[in-house]
Amino acid sequence: MKIKISVVMATYNGAKYLQQQLDSILIAQSLQIDELIIVDDCSSDETTKILNQYDNDPRVTVILNRENQGVVKSFEAAMKNSGGDFIFFSDQDDVWHKDKVRKLIDIIGDNLLMHSDARLISANGSIIESSFSRHKNLQLNRFIDFLIGNIVTGCTMVCSRELLDFVLPFPAGIMMHDHYLAICASFFNRLGYCNEVLTDYRQHDENIMGGFGVTYNKLRQYHQKQAEQLSSMLLHSQISACQSNAIMMAIDYHCSIAYSKPPALATLYWYFKHFRLKRTIGFMLRGSLGERVAKIFYKMR
Repeated sequence: MKIKISVVMATYNGAKYLQQQLDSILIAQSLQIDELIIVDDCSSDETTKILNQYDNDPRVTVILNRENQGVVKSFEAAMKNSGGDFIFFSDQDDVWHKDKVRKLIDIIGDNLLMHSDARLISANGSIIESSFSRHKNLQLNRFIDFLIGNIVTGCTMVCSRELLDFVLPFPAGIMMHDHYLAICASFFNRLGYCNEVLTDYRQHDENIMGGFGVTYNKLRQYHQKQAEQLSSMLLHSQISACQSNAIMMAIDYHCSIAYSKPPALATLYWYFKHFRLKRTIGFMLRGSLGERVAKIFYKMR
């Protein structure tokens, strides 16, 4: 039986790179998709005009938000309106390699989520870094790893209908859709990685989340939002029933970094047990010795 392949996209003032992104999905793929669901979040530039150019493609559905909802809610709406057996996620400013869909569909198997390596490109398309995996360990797949941080980039991933049925609707407080889906897939130990560059991931000033250039203050904000996101996970009965203690430890970890406060001893022991001595010492010093030391550790990374 033929599988149905969906792509979901959220757009907001993305006219500059949008057509190249759309053509790499709708025209260039060696395995054609069946539908592209786009939710536009009240763009004020030429984004909707570009989207209208694809009116004659029956695979494309454009949904216009009546008021600004933000990227997470826009992706959630696109996911709810998708009908595929497998769902790819697309940004508005990247470029997909021609075999991306075919290769990820071929290897996803029983995984709930599959993601791949990416090549970092500049605003004008020149190569910044040939492989994102040189800067991040993209092969992490433990649930505990995703409580601490995220290595799954949304524009590189595909998930199954089974995972969508589990995660929708999103609980309040979700920071980014890709991290939430990765947490849930890792909870079931069904998250896979393809060690091949299948996306050109564009870095520019308008990125919601980029590959590089995070300041210390942005890092603190990141950990504040992570604590909020994990607090919302406690409302998900199936996950919290099995992992409530780990989630509480991770919340304390993020709060310690966000607010430069000492973590609980139980949190330090938990962190040491899973991430060993070197990382635990760094974490402990950042929380125990205050913001000035934390800034020094951040610059030394």
